[in-house]
Amino acid sequence: MQMREALSTQKVWGWKIVAYLFLVGLGAGAYLVGFVFNLIYPEFVLFSKLTVLITAPLVIVGLLFLIWDLGRKTLAHRAVLRPLSSWITRGTIIITVFIILDLIHIGMWIWPSTWLAGAPGLRLALGGIASVFAVLTLIYTGLLLRAAKPIPFWNTSFLPALFLVSGISTGTMGASLSLSAYGLSAGSAVEQPLRLLARYDAFIIILEALIICFYLWRMYQLAAGRTSARMVIRGSLAVPFWGGVVAVGLVVPFALVVPFAFEVYKTYLSTIDPLAVLVLTAVASILGLVGGFLLRYIVIAGGTRTPLKVEGVLIPLPDTDRVKVPRRAAFLPR
Repeated sequence: MQMREALSTQKVWGWKIVAYLFLVGLGAGAYLVGFVFNLIYPEFVLFSKLTVLITAPLVIVGLLFLIWDLGRKTLAHRAVLRPLSSWITRGTIIITVFIILDLIHIGMWIWPSTWLAGAPGLRLALGGIASVFAVLTLIYTGLLLRAAKPIPFWNTSFLPALFLVSGISTGTMGASLSLSAYGLSAGSAVEQPLRLLARYDAFIIILEALIICFYLWRMYQLAAGRTSARMVIRGSLAVPFWGGVVAVGLVVPFALVVPFAFEVYKTYLSTIDPLAVLVLTAVASILGLVGGFLLRYIVIAGGTRTPLKVEGVLIPLPDTDRVKVPRRAAFLPR
């Protein structure tokens, strides 16, 4: 089993793509969470401004990781030679527009101008358009992998849904961490928006856990995806999955935010120092972000190629753009 995993696991995409998917999803998720939160609770303007401020830097750094990875001669040409069929190019266009919209939002609402503060309708329209591109960015990170048809672990409709929900979850964690850091540095009372934000995050964590379960279950049901599912559940990726994604990224943050969000222990919470609340929220957010990064690492590292079957012999596909097929197997579909 270990030899089969080593032979069939893809080696083209590594940690740079993991960082790219994580940072882009984190930035887009933070912007989307900030916009929706502002619609529901317009009185917490500070939180919305923080999410707008952190979005562009996160996404830009993520794009730099992609450019770094595409610097390899065997990959860089794919982003420019087929602009209508390459998901990397489509995604780059979507992300670029999203960055521009966020920078406009910053420049006209926060600094150097505050003109949008006096035009709430226009600010709402700008935020709505940018939020559409935020959703497209989150979904695209899954569609980029789904386009790799020889890798069944990626070629599934569950992946865009998983990256969408996980992006919203990590975006919520990133926004909570930013607000907690602001409260710690400025001494501001930010417990109420943090509590409201934690309530939504608790439900998002549950939804993310369910999608992960269905995703792995579906992969295990398919013969082509079973190798990847086994790697994650009880193979070489079991430790980062169970210890990192499940325990650190889902269970512990959920256990930390639920009592705070829903005031389960109201008497105990009333005695907690506000400083301790900010630290607790920051710790839960950091753990959630670690879990989100490891989730993308597992998806990338768990990708195994569908082997060619020639005269009853399974031949794993190598990590090259072309596969030399023997003449006697020329009848196989290309």
